[in-house]
Amino acid sequence: MSTIACNKRGQAVMSTIACNKQGQEVMSTIACYKRGQAVMSTIACNKQGQEVMSTIACNKRGQAVMSTIACNKQGQEVMSTIACNKRGSEVMSTIACNKRGQAVMSTIACNKQGQEVMSTIACNKRGQAVMSTIACNKQGQEVMSTIACNKRGQAVMSTIACNKQGQEVMSTIACNKRGQAVMSTIACNKQGQEVMSTIACNKRGQAVMSTIACNKQGQEVMSTIACNKQDTEVMSTIACSKQGQEVMPTILCNKLGQKVMLTIACNKQRQEVMSTIACYKQGQEVIATTPFKKQEKEVMYTITCNKQGRK
Repeated sequence: MSTIACNKRGQAVMSTIACNKQGQEVMSTIACYKRGQAVMSTIACNKQGQEVMSTIACNKRGQAVMSTIACNKQGQEVMSTIACNKRGSEVMSTIACNKRGQAVMSTIACNKQGQEVMSTIACNKRGQAVMSTIACNKQGQEVMSTIACNKRGQAVMSTIACNKQGQEVMSTIACNKRGQAVMSTIACNKQGQEVMSTIACNKRGQAVMSTIACNKQGQEVMSTIACNKQDTEVMSTIACSKQGQEVMPTILCNKLGQKVMLTIACNKQRQEVMSTIACYKQGQEVIATTPFKKQEKEVMYTITCNKQGRK
């Protein structure tokens, strides 16, 4: 059965088609406006999954404003919804699919210019985009992004927050037992410059704990690092002036003699004022203390060494 209705110019205004049980075009309906452009189109088909149901609504210019598709049990496009603005730019898109993880759930919302404002994706047990959320500003720049994934460590949890210019202001990452970015936090100033950074990682010593604090200009003011038993930087602390110049560094290390303890203090001109070094029993500098005057002239110097007679 086929029915076609046309306008005065011979353009199809209404068309209806219904077909047989074998799935060849079971039912198709098209409605057009005065110029013959499709305003509404509906298609429903057979049990074999060939286009079970499709609906399209368009604006006066013939651009798809609303589109809905639902399909079969084999996962071919189970449900898809698209909504657009007056210019035909996609405003809202929703997709939900089968148990095999093909686009289990996806939602996209856009601004008036068609730029992505909000995006949410949730998928299957195999870790393909288990959960992802993105929020953007009016210019379409990413403002907030959240990702959580599978047990294998692919982006277990990631959060990003940005300022109005789309520059990263806060970032948090937590991952798996193998040490891939176990925990990382970054906070930035209004200009997007890193102000605070914290990292904690695995038992193998890859950045077990690291903290960085910066001034308003993004210059490092305080840095702390602590690591594992294999001597990879057991503890290190750096403090700086407001201008980002190093004022006090402290280092404490392992039993193998690599920098057991080192402390240096400087004046405002970044000149060394106090230095203290203490090391281990095999003769490497057991203790040394050196205080200075402001003019950098040596006032007192003390060295104590080991039983082998070395200083």
